[in-house]
Amino acid sequence: MKRSKTAHELCVALDEIGESGYHLSCRKAQGWVADNLPEAKNIDCSFADDIGIELDFFRTGATAVVRGSITTAVKLRCVRCLEDFNTPLTVLFHYSLCPAEEADLPLEMEIHREDFDVYYYSGAVIDLAPLIIEQIVLHIPSYPLCQVSCRGICQRCGANVNHAPCHCVQDEGPVSQFAALKDFSPQQKT
Repeated sequence: MKRSKTAHELCVALDEIGESGYHLSCRKAQGWVADNLPEAKNIDCSFADDIGIELDFFRTGATAVVRGSITTAVKLRCVRCLEDFNTPLTVLFHYSLCPAEEADLPLEMEIHREDFDVYYYSGAVIDLAPLIIEQIVLHIPSYPLCQVSCRGICQRCGANVNHAPCHCVQDEGPVSQFAALKDFSPQQKT
């Protein structure tokens, strides 16, 4: 079964997931994450493209499994040279969707690896918007680099040394955090 809806497209009713599975495909506007997550305004990035979402569901009793992919492009600021750049963002995920009653387990219990990929729902309709937003935010790089070989900015004049060599280094010599020790001579006790 395949569907593409415009309203509440990330809400799926359990009875829509048949034996052969269920596929959901939708696109969200660039501002969708910021509109649905107030904390997103604190994230130093914006979206350079719409957000494409592909979800496949399979059901076994009250539990369902969702496999998804999210594709978009984000605009980030490089932490070395402070230039803005666009980079693709692709997220692949897999979750077991379990009824909220299963979340009320004893507190003292061993946690297994498979328990980390569980999303709890209540009612007959599962809203996956919070899960999708969480996956996007978790996959935004926390240390964005425009390129691995980014040389950054000059510590003296602030010039981006990726564009041209800085003349500060040639005029005054390289800056070293150990420059104060260059004339140090330790005295030995006898």
